[in-house]
Amino acid sequence: MIGWGAKPSTLFTEVDAAGRVLLNVTFPAGHAPYRVIKVAPGALDQQQLRLAAGLPRFVPQLAPTVNFVVPGRAPASGPGSVTITGTGFTGATSLTFGSKSAPAFTINADNLITATAPAGCGTVIVLVSGSGETSSNFPVNQLLVTASDSSFESGTGSWSGAVTSNISLSSSYARSGLYSLQISPRAPGSASAQTGVYLVQGGAQVIGKARVLTPFGADQIQALLTFYDSSGATLASEEGPIVTASTQHWVEVSETVTAPVGAASMALKVSNESASGPTYVDDAALGGIPEYVYLPMSTKCRSDS
Repeated sequence: MIGWGAKPSTLFTEVDAAGRVLLNVTFPAGHAPYRVIKVAPGALDQQQLRLAAGLPRFVPQLAPTVNFVVPGRAPASGPGSVTITGTGFTGATSLTFGSKSAPAFTINADNLITATAPAGCGTVIVLVSGSGETSSNFPVNQLLVTASDSSFESGTGSWSGAVTSNISLSSSYARSGLYSLQISPRAPGSASAQTGVYLVQGGAQVIGKARVLTPFGADQIQALLTFYDSSGATLASEEGPIVTASTQHWVEVSETVTAPVGAASMALKVSNESASGPTYVDDAALGGIPEYVYLPMSTKCRSDS
């Protein structure tokens, strides 16, 4: 509804689409006219209405997101300066490491916070709060930028097969949605595929994972994370645990690791070294973990817990 005028009591005028008055309520004593018209919400320019009313533009406040915490592990000298990158940090009022607030933090930009980590023990979640919203406990999946690299609903995305493999979009099997990524060996043996590169910060805790299905045999599959420097040169390739896939159920393969110093980008790889047939991949994820890992628990930590 749209309203005009000011009055001490309600004054209501309702009209139809042609402008004919259906209901008109007036008040005595010279009260200022007021009119209300029913319109579809989509017909309103909210910003123009606010401007006409002398109000500032409305800027939606989105929940903060934490992409990377660097370093993700406290140094041997103990907790100190930490850099947090993400989105929606403008106006943040709280930064916590587990149950403890950061002793000090500075919002350098909407996507950057520098902070001092409090003393603590174990592994804790780093949360940013502001405007009534708090960042998630879970990693931000960078592969969701498109519907291709994670759930394959729009194609095979940036994934590419190794020289021993072919990749294609498949509707034969899918864990979510209608499609999955099919990795087929060109000859019996190994088959693998890898995403394109995504940004990362050296020193951050990161995770890569995917769900896999091997209908033609209980194959041995693992996830790997490959890290590259700013020039594109490979810095490291970290292998996750080998998992025995199922012919009937989707199982998860994953790798969690600290990105090496100097890393600028990373990629997720799914590898089947005993491919008896096609491997199907769905619901892939890659991103930083919003956590901070303190030194191994000491006697003091155990006594304080």
